[in-house]
Amino acid sequence: MAATDPPPRTSSARRRCAFIDGFSLHANTAVNAADRPALERLCRYLLRPLISADRLTQRPDGRVEYHFRRPDPTGRTSWVTDGPSWCRRLATLIPPRRSHTSRFHGVLSSAHRWRPHVVPRSPAVPQPPPPSPPPMRLAQRLDWAQLLRRVFGEDVTRCPQCGDHLRVLAFLSHPDLTSPILEHLGLRSEVPPVAPARSPPTDDLLDLDLG
Repeated sequence: MAATDPPPRTSSARRRCAFIDGFSLHANTAVNAADRPALERLCRYLLRPLISADRLTQRPDGRVEYHFRRPDPTGRTSWVTDGPSWCRRLATLIPPRRSHTSRFHGVLSSAHRWRPHVVPRSPAVPQPPPPSPPPMRLAQRLDWAQLLRRVFGEDVTRCPQCGDHLRVLAFLSHPDLTSPILEHLGLRSEVPPVAPARSPPTDDLLDLDLG
């Protein structure tokens, strides 16, 4: 402890107040649940910042002076220290990383069996339904008319006689229907026979001199 640090306090003249191991406990104030202005002042007190910038000044000699709101038990009205000591005291107020800054005891503690009766539960927020998977889409392919137009550069969907666009009326694939139509147009309707596969060449053909 530096020479400019205030002496530690271990007791208090007020009831239900104590200063032990650097922690101060003040349990001498009671607020009625129906006293809304008092509850607001209590909430403002709990949410106050650690230090007040309005009561912090810098002396001409470079030292820092922090004025108290009221005199402390020793009668001092301010605390004067140098810059490094002031920064060291401020560093002790920063909570460690990933540590709880608020600790609850009694029925407000997380393991108390009465906690569900005193702590209101947050209303259940309806969860949106999971998004439905997008419908499966087949790969976009060019139809036969566009393929022919790309190859031959002509619009095969236009009638060569009247110039109107041709449209598909029906797809006929059954042989009983397609055969009479092909024969009427003078086209072959029988399926061409498939020639059997040839055997590999013999040694005599390989030795034959074609020159």
